[in-house]
Amino acid sequence: PGTYRFSVRDYVVVASAQDHTILALYKRVERADDQTLRMMVSRLMDRFGEPTQIAHNSMIYWAYTRDGKVSAELFDKVKGSEQLDVLATVKFNSSDNLVEAENADEGKAESEQKTPSRTIYFIITSEPLVKVFMTTANQRDLGPGDVPGAAPSAADGR
Repeated sequence: PGTYRFSVRDYVVVASAQDHTILALYKRVERADDQTLRMMVSRLMDRFGEPTQIAHNSMIYWAYTRDGKVSAELFDKVKGSEQLDVLATVKFNSSDNLVEAENADEGKAESEQKTPSRTIYFIITSEPLVKVFMTTANQRDLGPGDVPGAAPSAADGR
């Protein structure tokens, strides 16, 4: 509710219906083979550089603050604290373990390689922007007199 999405080539854009602010950009590939996985990761690394974090051997994460990309060293140093004011993130996720997926078909003839069943995707978003959207969307859904802490007005009939 309150959003719409549209496709541009292979990408999906999610935007606010009220002011058309882009809230997210993502690309999802079902049944991605090894080459597709490598291509997506390499394009993301070409665009965004070394990742901020790799988690669970299935997610690659880049975080950005007002000062630019957060390095892995800085992220590890402040992890768990509220000292990092992240403005935007890029997240890549694979339904398969990236290390195991990379080695599974290595050295096998193409006819011996198993049919890919993994799903991969990346998403670019800004948590602060989404929070603002969610706050204003919730206030619109509640109505002017139903916003917690808001004083009733004559228009509310109270």
